[in-house]
Amino acid sequence: MRVVAGLVFLTFAGCSSILGIHDPVPGTDGGVDIDGPPGGKLEINVSQLRLDKRQAARIRVQYTSPAGGKTDVSALAQLSSSDTGVATGAAGTVSSGATAGTATLTASHASATASLTVTVANANCHPVINELKSAGAGGAADEWVELYNPCLDAVDLTDWTLVYRGPNVTTGPDSSLMFSLSGQITAGGLELYAGKDYAGAVDGRWSDANGQMGGGAGSVGLRSGPKDTGPLVDSVLYGAAADVSQMNIFLRGTPSVPPTTTSSVARQPFDGTNTFDNGVDFALTTPTPRATNTPAQ
Repeated sequence: MRVVAGLVFLTFAGCSSILGIHDPVPGTDGGVDIDGPPGGKLEINVSQLRLDKRQAARIRVQYTSPAGGKTDVSALAQLSSSDTGVATGAAGTVSSGATAGTATLTASHASATASLTVTVANANCHPVINELKSAGAGGAADEWVELYNPCLDAVDLTDWTLVYRGPNVTTGPDSSLMFSLSGQITAGGLELYAGKDYAGAVDGRWSDANGQMGGGAGSVGLRSGPKDTGPLVDSVLYGAAADVSQMNIFLRGTPSVPPTTTSSVARQPFDGTNTFDNGVDFALTTPTPRATNTPAQ
């Protein structure tokens, strides 16, 4: 039997250099072989998860019957852990504890089994920028940024700020304040902040007639404090390499591809994935504002 390789639930620890967030790492070999019943097999869409303490990550578990039919059994498969102090699992979700370390989680269904390794870093979980769209059918101000809390606990965002820097802004202050945040974001919660021409429901809105974000290139940061000086918790820079500066402080790894007027860029394989590389963590997708991303197959 074969376990398909592949964080995540998402992710509290700020940017990589400040708070040390760690998340699911996509597999490179497509899976590992697991013995199962003749003709039947169980597959997990990740082989490794790297989590911070008190973080949750969704996984997809699929069962292929001896007849060849494939069924999503994420909510049905039983998950056991080799070290419940490090990580536990239930109903398609893996949760890390308050202890750093490594645990093996084994899924079982219809006499088939599959396993994944969970490594928990000595860092605290934190909210992330989960998805963004820099322009839409409504024009430049039809834009939005989605925040996600992959943690097992609510987080108080009072006095945090959502800020923007131009794609080539390498020194000095942030280009603009997008929104001043307040209140708590619930465990597993999604919040959406948008420009004035976005037609959907939002948790906050800015009123700039021409929007805040550059359509083809730009960068967004989440600070746990004021514009310019608050600690940078998370950030993403998007745009073609020729259009962005490698010295932009919001860049993590390589730039993400830019969104289009019909697509967004979102963390993959699903919410909260964070490998410290914008180009790896974000991919073009069908927009899902205020809704979870679909786990990769």
